[in-house]
Amino acid sequence: MADTATESVSEHHDPGTFIKLGDAKEGIMVNVGGQKAGKFLKAGIVLEMNPGKKDNLSDDGKLKPMAETKVLDTTMQMLRSSKLDDFDATKQDDLKKRLKDELNAKLGAGSVYDVYITSFLLQ
Repeated sequence: MADTATESVSEHHDPGTFIKLGDAKEGIMVNVGGQKAGKFLKAGIVLEMNPGKKDNLSDDGKLKPMAETKVLDTTMQMLRSSKLDDFDATKQDDLKKRLKDELNAKLGAGSVYDVYITSFLLQ
């Protein structure tokens, strides 16, 4: 029983602040797979942010302008530079982990708890 308690404590964190990227309805739209691919991705991406990182979040739970710029730029660059194979449904967890890691590198370790993809259309 002690082992289970230890595991859950090590993964515990305060409830995060959820931030939807891009347009409230549309989410993010970006060309993917290189210019010759002619493909675009329309995705709903929600970040679970660490509310304790005051450099990134304002008191009303929104991204501060500098953090928002870094988040959008990093997200768009990562998606644009990804290969079409990276968007395969079986690789979605890898894509989310890569985005989380890149955002934490830009915003500070522990800034992003998790990345959720709420809609996904590749055309």
